[in-house]
Amino acid sequence: KEVCRSSIKSAVDRGTECKYKAQSYGGRVDHDGQSEARRLHGELCSALGDVAKAMKRCAYLSDD
Repeated sequence: KEVCRSSIKSAVDRGTECKYKAQSYGGRVDHDGQSEARRLHGELCSALGDVAKAMKRCAYLSDD
């Protein structure tokens, strides 16, 4: 279960960090800002996917 909690925490941390970065680029309209925002959005989706996987693992573990 500890592995489970730490994997959720790391995914949440990644998602949170990514969100802050995306917000800081949000005011930009130049090309670099747009491509950076797209890249960060991809990272955010990936982190959220990790959270979902970790939660699924936890659900199985808690059935014991």
